[in-house]
Amino acid sequence: MASKTVVVARLLAMSCLFLLIYNSCNWPAQSKDSDQILTKPIDTPPPIVKKDDKQRVVDRATKVEPEADKPVLIEKPGKRPSVALALGGGGTRGAAHLGVIRALNRAGIPIDEIVGCSMGSVVGGLYAAGVPIDDLQNILMDKALAKAYVPTPFQIRFLLMPFVRICDRINHRYAGFYSGNKFQKFLESKIPPASRGFKNLKVPFSAVATNLLDGKAYAISSGDLATAIHASSAISPLLKPVPIDDKLFVDGGIRANLPAYTARQSGADIVIAVVADEPLRPVPAKRFTRIRCIAMRTADIVLAVNDDHQLPFADVIIYPDVNSIPVLTKNADYVRRAVRAGELAAERAIPTIQRLIKEKQTPSNTTASVSETK
Repeated sequence: MASKTVVVARLLAMSCLFLLIYNSCNWPAQSKDSDQILTKPIDTPPPIVKKDDKQRVVDRATKVEPEADKPVLIEKPGKRPSVALALGGGGTRGAAHLGVIRALNRAGIPIDEIVGCSMGSVVGGLYAAGVPIDDLQNILMDKALAKAYVPTPFQIRFLLMPFVRICDRINHRYAGFYSGNKFQKFLESKIPPASRGFKNLKVPFSAVATNLLDGKAYAISSGDLATAIHASSAISPLLKPVPIDDKLFVDGGIRANLPAYTARQSGADIVIAVVADEPLRPVPAKRFTRIRCIAMRTADIVLAVNDDHQLPFADVIIYPDVNSIPVLTKNADYVRRAVRAGELAAERAIPTIQRLIKEKQTPSNTTASVSETK
């Protein structure tokens, strides 16, 4: 009986914790996990060669008519390394992922695959589906996203919990403060119809989520894209778990908030990890005068330890400066600042990324060809 009391007390404490966080910040934090993606390296495009009357180039392997009896060296193209992005959770701070993607695009850095967790899955999944970057930023800044995630003010929802429990027993198999149905429909409305399945995505993508049944993280890379993003972002017990096949998924951040290992396992040559969490730094004791502050600090510690296990699997780690941005907020200005922080951090990392791409470029094969004698 005593053990049951302890369990119930812990669950109530967890619920109250979410209430306190939401009351002060008004936007659900997100964290997620992901497993693996298979990517295919893309051949480096051939250089532009000027044509003249005497020499015509069809492709890089075409024989060129040289002077008689003079050997010619013909270069076969090498392959550039494949690049994968590992986008971690972080709530509002995760908008920094969009800034990173924008900076990489501007610099011509290829993105061959994306693995996202929680907010990283929202940004990465919508981008992979072909949503333009500017439109994606507007989606993140729109309060409709927060309203879809938390349709009813939490205070009212909490007061109605006795009635909600009765309805849950009648209509639902799994518990949660919100069903997540409106969040699901919101995602479906933002994903282009041609990209609702994984096979037609512009960029290969996986969403990391945690399976409640076995406690492991899984990379969802098939089925319905909106459902996969929803599962990766379903913070428990705020949103109800998302059933997929024989599994029951919640937010991936529980097991793999920064899915660098998954990106590495996919076979990518270069893994770029983007950390949207606040780095752990010593803080004064006077900061912990409210339960909310203690709860947020506890979450930061857990996520930081989680991320530390993932960092060794990344080749480049980008740390946007998001320390002044709340994890949970509806303020569009904070989203804008997070996006800009991601751009600045990525711009600083671009020289390193370009160097890695050059170093990992597969050397081109040079073969000798002897011209035909006249």
